[in-house]
Amino acid sequence: MTLSHSSGRNDRGAGLIGAIGGVSIVLFFLLFAVQLLVGLYASTTVTAIATDVAQRAAGRNANRSYTAIETYQRDAEASLDGVHGQVDFSESTDVDGDGELDVIVVRVTAEAPRFVPAFLGGNLGIETIEETVRLDVEDFVDDKDFDS
Repeated sequence: MTLSHSSGRNDRGAGLIGAIGGVSIVLFFLLFAVQLLVGLYASTTVTAIATDVAQRAAGRNANRSYTAIETYQRDAEASLDGVHGQVDFSESTDVDGDGELDVIVVRVTAEAPRFVPAFLGGNLGIETIEETVRLDVEDFVDDKDFDS
């Protein structure tokens, strides 16, 4: 027994357009998820680098002269190689005039990686990542100084 279509219409390939549309939507959401995850990773990396370089510059035995700050800046910018970032210590201040910075302010600006094309995603709000860390340097006094 054979089945025949009485309408005379051929249905071959009728689901092709729907399948292409469905696959396109799934791929778009997958691309958006990858964009979100990589953006979060880049943001976390920038925050970690800003915090790390500020703590290194404000540490107990750290050299806080202007030449040492330039070294910290170069090291941090080398760590930001994947996101094309800039590290700025220009807002750091020397309060007491002794030649060493007393307030360390690190501003890190980086470009967020982008996977979603601009015509699809438009402005996702994650084009640049900016992080500012401010640490006040405290001078530690040894207990021996108070024993007299």
